[in-house]
Amino acid sequence: MLPGTRDVVAALAEQYALVAFISGRGLSDLERIAAVPGVAYAGNHGMEVRDSSGRRDVVAEVKPFLSDIAEFAALVAPGLAEHDIGLEDKGVTLSLHTRVSADPDAADVYLNEQVAPLARERGLVPTPG
Repeated sequence: MLPGTRDVVAALAEQYALVAFISGRGLSDLERIAAVPGVAYAGNHGMEVRDSSGRRDVVAEVKPFLSDIAEFAALVAPGLAEHDIGLEDKGVTLSLHTRVSADPDAADVYLNEQVAPLARERGLVPTPG
């Protein structure tokens, strides 16, 4: 965050009923980066939240898929490593990074032809990002 931003956000939190950070980052990562007491946080595109009192939760619609996501990560991890694809396990989501690959185009083909169909078979929804 830019210098002074935390102070401004903290002052806003004292004036308004709700001030929140919303991010695609995982909730723990977002909390670490922002680190402003008394505000709410929504990480993983709103799928995990922490209210201004500090209570954390995963949205109800996601909870049934948590074990599926973990199992899927374990299933595809060896192939991802073999194709030089980074795996960022955020708990409620997985981010697969081809930008770290020596051959990002080949990594994208592997994801689209091998990994995405496996995700769909398990009721998971792959999206580009």
